[in-house]
Amino acid sequence: TAVGKVANVYMTVPAKGEGRGQVQVSVSGRLMTLTAVSAGPALPAFTSAKVVEVRDDGALVIEPVD
Repeated sequence: TAVGKVANVYMTVPAKGEGRGQVQVSVSGRLMTLTAVSAGPALPAFTSAKVVEVRDDGALVIEPVD
């Protein structure tokens, strides 16, 4: 249910393939802090990102908000 939602980057998410960070996103009416990886460039803390996928390991794949 997180796909398509806007998340707030809580801990910097490195560029694609360089590691993981954390985001906060509302899922089923609850604000959750979840692991995230970038689909492209690094995303600094306190920015917004869009959730584009949920991986099998539970990590959210995010990209910058246009």
